[in-house]
Formats: sequence, C-alpha cells, structure tokens
Amino acid sequence: PCNGTNTMKNKYLIVTWLTISTVLSMLTTTGNALEYNQLIPEKSQITFVSKQMGVAVTGEFKKFSADIALDPQNLAHAQAKIYVDIASIDTGNVPANQEALGANWFDITHFPTAKLQTINIKALAPSKYLATTKITIKGKTTDFAIPVTLTENAGVATIDGSFILRRRDFSLGEGSWADLETVANEV
Repeated sequence: PCNGTNTMKNKYLIVTWLTISTVLSMLTTTGNALEYNQLIPEKSQITFVSKQMGVAVTGEFKKFSADIALDPQNLAHAQAKIYVDIASIDTGNVPANQEALGANWFDITHFPTAKLQTINIKALAPSKYLATTKITIKGKTTDFAIPVTLTENAGVATIDGSFILRRRDFSLGEGSWADLETVANEV
C-alpha cells in the first residue's frame, strides 16, 4: 500500500519454469522496498521438452496466471503461485494435444489446473537463487528445488529457471503410455 510518502513505479519480471518464463509488472514501493506482483502473460512462457521413442518433443502451455510477491531484498516474505491451464497445452500436433488432455495423461476433466507454489526462496549468489517449491499436477504434489536467475534491466526483471519433472511421479502417461521406452520419464 502507498501512503503520502511512497510512490508507485512500474517494473516487469520475467520467470522461466520447466522452462518457465513469466513476466511480472507493477512494482509497489513501501519506503525503499520494491515488490514485483503482476504477471504479464504475453511476455511469459512455460515450455517443456519430452522424449517420445528417443525423439525430442517440445511444447508449451499457453495460458497461466500467477499470484506473486517478490522483493529481492526481502526474500523471507517472497511468495509465488503459478496456475497452469492444462487445456492450453500445445505440442504442435493436434492429436497429441487431445491425447495429453485425456485420462491417461493430464485428465483435465478432473484436474484442469496445475500449480507451482514457492515455499522458500534463498539467495545463492548475486542474481542466483534457489526456489523451494511444491508442484501439483493431476492431484499429486511433489517438492522441487529449482535454481533460478534474476536479471533486472531498464525496469524489467527476468527470472529464468528450469528443472526435470518425472512424469510417473504425477501419474502422467498411464495405460498404454506407461512404458518408459515409448515416452521417457523425464520431462
């Protein structure tokens, strides 16, 4: 909140997951504290690479939202929740997209949203952090430690991070897709 002695400034934040690139804006100042807290979807992305029969398959989730409060100088109060609209998956192949939405994969009838939530963010070195998170997909939650970098330049901050997700931990690819020779476990 701003009072008579505080001012509002606009800044942007970009984040990367799985590989995630998320842009946030609306930097609120309280005294000298800066907080990034608004997602800019058109400058953000969540991408993935899996292997099917040894061949890399790339894709992305085109729709997601976030509730984020990040002050790089006050990480004890930093928090982020990223909500992914699973129906927005795009593998570049319509039949593959439709298969991914079904019960053997994401089962969007019962689980339309995936969620990443930070538990803790720790500074490791200048511009380098470790985000301890919980990720929920298809009703299953797993802890992840995600190394991220934060770069600020001309009113834009970019956070980039990526990690390996094991699809079987989330019951992704069941039935005839359970064979790890067909689709690798690591995404």
